[in-house]
Amino acid sequence: MLVQKPPPGPVFRAWQTGHPSSADAPSVRLSAARPQSIRRLSRKSALIGLVASALFCAPAHGKTTPADTPAPTEQPAPVINPVANEDNFLILEAQLLNFTLTEGMTGYLNEGSLLLPLSEFAEILELAIGVSPGTGKADGWFLSENRLFSLDINRGIAVIDGKTRPFNPLLIAIFSDDIYVDVRLLADWFPIDIKFNLSNLLIRFETREPFPIEQQLNRKDRRTRLLSKKEAGDSRFPKLPLPYQTISWPVSDTSMEFSFRSSDDGDVRGFSQTTFMTAEIGKLSADLFLNANDQSFIPQARFKLGKKDPNAELLGGAKATEFAMGDIVTPSQALVANSNLGRGVFISNLPLDNPSEFDRITLDGDLPSGWEVELYRNEVLLDFRASRADGRYIFEDVPLLFGVNVLRIAFFGPQGQTRDEIRQIRFGPDQTKPGEFRYRFAANQQGRQLLVGDVDTTDEDGTQGKLNLLGEFSTGITRNLSFIASFASIPLTDGHHQYLTTGARTAIGDVYGRFDVVRDLSEGWAMQLGAQTSIAGVTAIAEHIRLFDFESGQYAPSSDPTEHDSSGRLEGTVQVPGIAQVPYSFTATHKQVRSGTTTSAVNNRLSTAISGATVTNSVKWSRTKSETSRTTTVDGSFLVGGRIRDARVRGQLSYAVKPEPDISASSLTADWRINKDLNASAGVNVDFSEAGATTLSGGINSTFDLAAVGLNVDYSTNNDLNARLNLSFSSARDPRSGDLLVRAERMADAGSISVRVFLDDNYNGVFDGDDRPLEGIQFKADGTTNNTKTGKDGIAFLTGLETYQNIDVELIKGTMEDPYWVSQPEGVSVVLRPGIAAQVDFPVVTTGEIDGTVYQRKGEWANEVRDVIVQLVNADGTVAHQTESAFDGFYLLDFVRPGTLRRDNQDERVASIKVRVAGSW
Repeated sequence: MLVQKPPPGPVFRAWQTGHPSSADAPSVRLSAARPQSIRRLSRKSALIGLVASALFCAPAHGKTTPADTPAPTEQPAPVINPVANEDNFLILEAQLLNFTLTEGMTGYLNEGSLLLPLSEFAEILELAIGVSPGTGKADGWFLSENRLFSLDINRGIAVIDGKTRPFNPLLIAIFSDDIYVDVRLLADWFPIDIKFNLSNLLIRFETREPFPIEQQLNRKDRRTRLLSKKEAGDSRFPKLPLPYQTISWPVSDTSMEFSFRSSDDGDVRGFSQTTFMTAEIGKLSADLFLNANDQSFIPQARFKLGKKDPNAELLGGAKATEFAMGDIVTPSQALVANSNLGRGVFISNLPLDNPSEFDRITLDGDLPSGWEVELYRNEVLLDFRASRADGRYIFEDVPLLFGVNVLRIAFFGPQGQTRDEIRQIRFGPDQTKPGEFRYRFAANQQGRQLLVGDVDTTDEDGTQGKLNLLGEFSTGITRNLSFIASFASIPLTDGHHQYLTTGARTAIGDVYGRFDVVRDLSEGWAMQLGAQTSIAGVTAIAEHIRLFDFESGQYAPSSDPTEHDSSGRLEGTVQVPGIAQVPYSFTATHKQVRSGTTTSAVNNRLSTAISGATVTNSVKWSRTKSETSRTTTVDGSFLVGGRIRDARVRGQLSYAVKPEPDISASSLTADWRINKDLNASAGVNVDFSEAGATTLSGGINSTFDLAAVGLNVDYSTNNDLNARLNLSFSSARDPRSGDLLVRAERMADAGSISVRVFLDDNYNGVFDGDDRPLEGIQFKADGTTNNTKTGKDGIAFLTGLETYQNIDVELIKGTMEDPYWVSQPEGVSVVLRPGIAAQVDFPVVTTGEIDGTVYQRKGEWANEVRDVIVQLVNADGTVAHQTESAFDGFYLLDFVRPGTLRRDNQDERVASIKVRVAGSW
C-alpha cells in the first residue's frame, strides 16, 4: 500500500517492539483512518466499536456468540455462591515464568483450594474468552482459534476443544463481577498448572503447552513494559489528603440489651448498653468506650487520644508511626512482661502490624456485650472468644509463620451481624533494614483506667495501680543481622523488678534466628535461643530458654521456679486426595523446674474445609514426672466455624482421652438467612459435668437500614429461662450535608468516605452551574465492590473501609449510563481513619476516540506494522494514552478526554505528526 500524506491528527510517539537501536529501526509513519478521527461518540460509533470487538476477539469461523450479549429469551444465571464470600477474599500476585503478570488478582479460598475469576484469568494469560456472570456463560478460544471453549453453568457443562465435560458445581461461584472457578477445574480445562502459596499470597502458572504470552514475555521490550506497568501501578491514582480536625462529630456504635430471666430463685429483669465512639479532638484521634447497666450507671469507661501513620511521619524527627495517651495496652516483652491495660502513654515507630514478639503477636480490642470473635490464621481456625464483662477480647501470643501471615478476626453480633478485620503480617529476616532504627516505649498504671472501671484481676495480686514501664530498641546492621535492646520495670507480687535485655536477630541461609539475654537487676538472669525456617512449604521452629533464679511477669515468683523451657513446632500443609489441602501443626514442649520435676507435652492440630466451613481438631498429650509420681493426660478440642451451605456455624467439643475418656462440654450454633430482611439462629450447649445442664437456644433477628433488632431465647434443663431483646445501630454525620446518618452496620472503627459524582458540563472539575448529579453509581475499594450507590444528589457515603493503610477508591465505569463517560479522576488513593470521613468529587466528562493505521515505508510502498506502541502525549510530555497496533497495523486510542494535545518528538526513530484536538467539543 502506498504511503499517503496523512490528514491532520494528534501528536504521537511510536516505536516498534523488538528493535534495540534506532539505527536498525524501520521508518514508521502514522496515518489516521479518517479525516475526522476524534469525535463525539454516538450510537453508531458505539455499534461500530461493538462490531470491531467481535471481529478481533471472536473465533474466525464467526459462530461463537459473544458471552456478554445473550439472546433476549435467555434466563439469567442463578447466583451461585457455595463457598465464596467476603470472609475468605484474597488479593494475590500472579506469576508466569519469572514475570509478575499482576499484583492484584482477586481470589477466594474454597475448601483448602482457591477460586479465581475466569475473565481476569483469561485476560492476564491473553486468552480470547468472554465471560458473562449475568447469564452464567463464557465463550471463546484458547491457544488457537480452532480450540474452542464454552461454559454454561445453567446446563452444568463445559465444552473444551470440542469435548463436552460435566463439572462439580461446588467448584464454581457466580458473583456480580465475574464467574469464579476453582484452580483444579481451570487446570483440567486448560493446559496449565496453578500452584498457590497462601503464606506469600502468590499464584504461579506453569504451562503444559506453550502459550503465546510466554513468547512475548521473553522479549526484552515486553519485560520493560511489564516493569513500567508495575511502577505506574504504585501511583495509579492521585493521593487524597485527609487533614486532622480540631473537633469533629463523633461516629458511634451502640448495642442495647433488655433481658428477662426466670428460674427457681425468681424473676430478674435487666438492661445493659455498650457504646463505642470515635472522633477527632485537638487534631488527634479519640475513641471512647462506655458500658452501662441497670446495676451501675457506667461501670466501665475507657478513653484514648493519639495518632497513627503508616508512613512514619508523626512527631517530626521521631518519625513515629503511632502515639497514644489515655487507656493504653502495653506490649508484651519476651521472657519479661505480658500485655496489660491501664492509663498511660505509648509511642512507637514500628510498622503498625509489627509482631509483638519474635514469632508471635498479641491481638486485642473492644467487644460489645453479646458479641463473639473467632481468630483465623491463613484460614485455619485457631481460637474464639465471647464478650467479657469489661467489653474486651484478647488473643495472646498468636504464633506466626515464616512469610506472610493472613490473620482474620471474625466478629459475630447478637442480631446476626458479621464483620472481619484482616491483618497481613510478614515475618522474616528483613524486618529491620540496615541503618534503620526502630523503637517503642510504653508506660501505664497497671489495671487502673483513666475514667472508671479498673481491671479487677490486678487487684488480687496487689499490682493494680503500680507503674509498668517498657522500652524496646532495634537497629539493622546488615540485611540479615540486627541488634535489639530493651528495658522494663514491672510490678510483681514481691515488689518492682527492673530488667535489661540485649540480643540479636540474624539469618543464615534460610534460617532466621534469635538470641536474647535478660538480666533482672534484683537477682537472676535468663537467656533464649530460637530459630525458624521454611523448607518445602514446612515451617520449623525451635526455641530453648534457660533461667537462673529468674522471676518475671511471664515466669511468676515460685518456691520451685522454672529452669529449662524448650519447644519445637512444625507447621505445613499436606495434600489429601478428595479433601484438598489439610493444614497441620505439631508442637512439642518440655519444662523443668528446680526440684527436677518435668512437664512434657505434644500438641497436634489438623484443619480442613468442609463445604465452606473450617474444621479444626487439636489434641494435647501431657506428662508430668517427679521423683515420686508420674501423671499423663490426653485431652483435646474440636472446633468448627464458617459457612455450610446457607448457614454460618460455630461449634466446639471439649473431650478427654486419658486418664479417663470423657466429654466435658459441647456447643453448636447456626445462623441462616430466611429472607433478605430476616435471619434465624439456633443452638445447643451441653455441659457434661456432674452439675451441668443442657441449654437450647433460638432467635429471630432482622437487619433494617437504621438498626439491627433481635430476640433470643434459651432454656436450660435446670429450669432457667432467659430472653434477650437486642438493638444495635451506628450513627455518623455526613460531612457535606450535615445530615445525621443512622445505619445498622458498625461504623465507629471503620474508614468512611463521602463521594459525589456529577456530569461536568463545563469541564472545570467543580460542581457548579448546570452540572448534573449522577444517581446509581457504585464504587470499588481496593478491588472490592461497595454496595452503596449514589442517590439523586449524586452523593454516597461509603463506610466499612480499611483504616491506616493506603486504599484505592475508584468509580465503577459500568454503573454509568453512557459507556464513554469517564470520571476525572478515575479514583483516589487515601489513608482513612476512624471517626472522620474523607470527601472526594468525581467529575464525569464525555470522551472521544482516535484510530488509524501504522505503516512501514519500503521505498514507494509500505506494509502494515504490528506491535507498535502508539502514545498520545500531553503538552507537558506525559503520556495520556497508549496502545499497540494490531496485526494489520490498526490502532485505537479510546476514551480520549477533551483537551489540547501538542507535538512531542522525543523518539527520533518515528516521524511525528502534528495535530490539534479541539479544546471544547
